[in-house]
Amino acid sequence: MGLIYLSLYLFCVFVAIGGGLYAAYSDAKIMQIPNSVVLLVAGAFVLVSGVVFLADVTVMDSFLKHLAAGGVMLAITFVMFILRVFGGGDAKLIAAYALWMGLSGMITFLFYTAVFGALLGIFALIVTKKKPFKKPLDGSWIDRLQKGEGRVAYGIAIAAGMIVSFIGEGYLAKDTLLQFLTMS
Repeated sequence: MGLIYLSLYLFCVFVAIGGGLYAAYSDAKIMQIPNSVVLLVAGAFVLVSGVVFLADVTVMDSFLKHLAAGGVMLAITFVMFILRVFGGGDAKLIAAYALWMGLSGMITFLFYTAVFGALLGIFALIVTKKKPFKKPLDGSWIDRLQKGEGRVAYGIAIAAGMIVSFIGEGYLAKDTLLQFLTMS
């Protein structure tokens, strides 16, 4: 039974990672994060929570702490969306990953996301000023930057922060994988 649980667990983790990578790509290409990606990430969390519960593996905090993290982050990012600090897709995506991080992993996730966001901001300032790309894709983030629009494709920072946090939280750690394989 351990191999079945491990397979489902890894499937969910890689769906969440793949969703973040696609969100980053979409944000860079058209400055939008599809709702379907956010639902996929949240749905993968629900499924992985069930797998972790059934397998009795200690990878995550309690389900309620993870829901609380997602709810708090959704409320905060909704206010940021209203204030036009965040885009709607960014707000939903960061809340979906907050589900995965739980209350114990939120600070780390937000820290790494902010660091990558700052690096993207610096990159955006350079691209806006220097215009180094000759023929960027029409409507892409780079194209918009070179035309003077100062927005940042923050989905990239969210995805990068998520990947670093997934590693830090142990979602792909050898010990976690061994827990699934050695269960009876």
